[in-house]
Amino acid sequence: MGDTEQFEFSFRPQDDSTLSQLNVAKWKAVLAHNREVEFVWLQFLLVEGSTRMRMIPVSYFSKMIEENRNLSLSSAHLHLLRNDHVTGEAAPTGTMYLAPDISTAFVPARESSRVQILANIVNENQIPRPECLRSKLVNLSDILSHLHGFDILVGYEIEVIFFKNEDKDGKDPISSHKLCGMISGMRPILSMVESIVRTLNEEQILLEQYHAEMTPGQWEFVLPPRSPLEAVDTLMRAREIISTIADDHGYRATMHPRPFPEHGGSGAHLHLSVNSSISSEPEHTDPFFAGIINHFPSLMAFCLPLDICYERVATGIWSGGSTSVGVGRIKKHHYDELRTIDSS
Repeated sequence: MGDTEQFEFSFRPQDDSTLSQLNVAKWKAVLAHNREVEFVWLQFLLVEGSTRMRMIPVSYFSKMIEENRNLSLSSAHLHLLRNDHVTGEAAPTGTMYLAPDISTAFVPARESSRVQILANIVNENQIPRPECLRSKLVNLSDILSHLHGFDILVGYEIEVIFFKNEDKDGKDPISSHKLCGMISGMRPILSMVESIVRTLNEEQILLEQYHAEMTPGQWEFVLPPRSPLEAVDTLMRAREIISTIADDHGYRATMHPRPFPEHGGSGAHLHLSVNSSISSEPEHTDPFFAGIINHFPSLMAFCLPLDICYERVATGIWSGGSTSVGVGRIKKHHYDELRTIDSS
């Protein structure tokens, strides 16, 4: 058995009693600082890319935490497609459990009656299921850190296109546009964009920058670098905030890969900083990126999961013709950008 297999085999949750006590203490602290909370949105992420949830009254959720019980639901959720149909090869039986990660508790600044909590998908014995994306990411990060001496930071760019709510077909750009510019036709949505930035700041998501992109109604928001799990959790929260604020202003936010055939689409470019505890020389980190390039065709199943995604990386729209559409080196030692990833 190799080092990686041994490490994965040793990955187990904390002792039940210790974990239960920690969760109770964390949950009491959340309620003490947010006394208006009435409802809990327990969210979980599926492989097909969408966030699902169960909504729970705070009184019942508190009882669950005190009794160290997780919420059960059908494991058929793991085989859902985006149209909510279950894949044909999947069995519609079985049970999975949602284990709340109280450290992710998030009370929206303007909706103080609700707390959102991310959950890990576990089995009856509290062991993470192989399909749990959050647990898998933690495990992989630990392997890179403890077995290979890599400290990784991840930062995402969010590209989004705004439509008017009444534009049901998404065929009417909301404004004239200029890449990295500000012209008169763009000013009507400026208050919405600044409200998004302000709300993200209130939720401790401190953007590095934001700007108009190349497609009418398209903007980019650059998230800060964080550990892999924190980066994904932050990405999920930021997307929800952007969509909510847009709706408040009478607009609809879409991260569709290519809504306009005559314009470029939206991606979710990922920046990786890989630092080696052994040496700062590139020969210690280059094999990591060489592995990404070597497995690039297989990664497309996750980076470009839909047929329409490949239209986003076509030549001539600041995408497919770019030398950095695969993995682009930004700094000599450890800053690289993976531009192929879709928001879908």
